[in-house]
Amino acid sequence: MGFGNAGVHLCHGLSYPISSQGKKYFDKDYGNDHALIPHGLSVVTTAPADFIFTTPVDPERHLEAANLLGANLSDFPSSDQIANTLADILRGFMMDFKCPNGLEAMGFDGSSIDDLSNAAMGF
Repeated sequence: MGFGNAGVHLCHGLSYPISSQGKKYFDKDYGNDHALIPHGLSVVTTAPADFIFTTPVDPERHLEAANLLGANLSDFPSSDQIANTLADILRGFMMDFKCPNGLEAMGFDGSSIDDLSNAAMGF
């Protein structure tokens, strides 16, 4: 039995379908002999949305993460403010590191959603 107390359960769980089904993305740091979405990239791709989703469950933990990453939130921010600030910080890091912006940038399109969803659910 596993427990997800590190707070990375969604990011990691969703990363495996992204990596395994990414057949069109060639990462510049891994050569061009085969398509590959590196694990870290597949994890961070969903992180902003994942943390927006999980913030209402534990806003204090997400507030701490946002502040550790450079936010200066105080005065009892709302759960939405915490979630959006944390997501924006992560998106900023992704832009700084020139990560692809979303699944479409890694070769997925609307026709991929069912397969990605089924893989994420273990079907």
